[in-house]
Amino acid sequence: MNRISRNVFLVLFFLTGFGMLFANHSTPLADPRESVYAEIAREMLQCQDYLTPRLSDTPLPAMPPLYYWFTAGIFQLFGVGEFTARFPSAVMAVLTVMASYYSATRLWNERVGFWTGMILGSSLLFYFTGKASGTETTCLFFCTAALFCFLLEEYWLFYAFCGLAVLAQGFMGIIFPFSVILFYLVLTGKPAKLLEMHVLPGILLSCVFFAPWYFLQYEAHGMEVLQSALRLDPVAGTGLWEGVAGHDWKFCLFLILAGLFPWTGLLLKSVKDGICESKTGDLRKNIFLLFWCMAPLLFCGLGAIRMTGGVLLAFPAMAMLSSWNMERMLREDKANFKSWAFVSLITFLAASACWVFAGRELPGLAFGGIVLGIMTLVMGIGITVSLLIYKDGMLAAWLHAGTGMLAMIIIYVFLLPVAPVYCSVKDIAAESVSGAEGNHPTVYVEKVLRPGFMFYTQESVAELDIGNPEGPRIIEEKEN
Repeated sequence: MNRISRNVFLVLFFLTGFGMLFANHSTPLADPRESVYAEIAREMLQCQDYLTPRLSDTPLPAMPPLYYWFTAGIFQLFGVGEFTARFPSAVMAVLTVMASYYSATRLWNERVGFWTGMILGSSLLFYFTGKASGTETTCLFFCTAALFCFLLEEYWLFYAFCGLAVLAQGFMGIIFPFSVILFYLVLTGKPAKLLEMHVLPGILLSCVFFAPWYFLQYEAHGMEVLQSALRLDPVAGTGLWEGVAGHDWKFCLFLILAGLFPWTGLLLKSVKDGICESKTGDLRKNIFLLFWCMAPLLFCGLGAIRMTGGVLLAFPAMAMLSSWNMERMLREDKANFKSWAFVSLITFLAASACWVFAGRELPGLAFGGIVLGIMTLVMGIGITVSLLIYKDGMLAAWLHAGTGMLAMIIIYVFLLPVAPVYCSVKDIAAESVSGAEGNHPTVYVEKVLRPGFMFYTQESVAELDIGNPEGPRIIEEKEN
């Protein structure tokens, strides 16, 4: 077993923790994405009903409870707020990074492990998902841990993590890891390996983790629970995310490539090198990682899972593949980094232009977009110079990681403080409360904004259908 260095572990842990917790208190919850999760956890704590998640006092028996248990516990200990609502996601993101570091170190060496964690922890989509209230990183951690346990041949742990993944995201938590493994074993001609995995006893072990909750839900809500359990994405059946799933796989691929920035260029090179430059031992692992990367595209393209959480499942595998290839280039390519420099420069130029043009689309965001675009351009040039002139691949790697962290800081310092007017009802909720002047009038709010309004006012509101062709009408009214 390759040694885990305490100093390397702590450096990675603190860098990732800083990135995931930085400025999480400074921006309001985005509607409807973050506010739904935070409000469900708040109502779970308020009602003291830890069996069935609920929203607006409406039971949601299809919603797996693990994330809401975590968040309600944090609310109980530290109070209800934006930072505490985001804290469980940040913790699970850090755990995912550290699990990736540990597994890559076991599979290769500690340099591959460290940079697997750095690549994953400094990619933009992973940043923003880990810094947002939501179930994605909870499911990601357990699915990632399960698949790494398969690679490390820790099969009983694999089944335990699959069982916890079901509690985090429904049966997709066990279907996704098994799909990747079966696809890999069949196409590599090794289906007999399933016999070594003790599949039937293992599935029984997984059931130990989630079956009691489903049984209690069935006792409380009947067949509705069993019907919802058959959905690959249980949240899709609640009506909370209408129109989110079912995107074309090409859009999913674009989201993966954009979300992995600033490491996109290295990934594109690593996909080819993972097959063409691998030795026999590495080739087996890299083929598995490539299958792992492709599986989320299939599930997202079929609409089986939501977009952000679906594509995020590919990120640990992409980070490990990119880290392996970077370590291989540093060791074997004799300072010949021309292809790495070329693809990185192209992606940085494209990202710089996108930041500037995107900032111009919304008033108040133009300055932040320009700052972000200039920073990206300068760092892209610095990476190119370090690779072509100084021939220092390690310096280029640190510049990549620095780009991701600087982009996150600029976005949270310059862009997101201006964005609440576009994506949060916090200010409107505050005005509503202050304008009531001691009275308690019924407030009517559009469906997608209702969770955020309730989270910030901690009062029930009525649902308003503004899409009705005959004019707005009340869907539901609750007395305060």
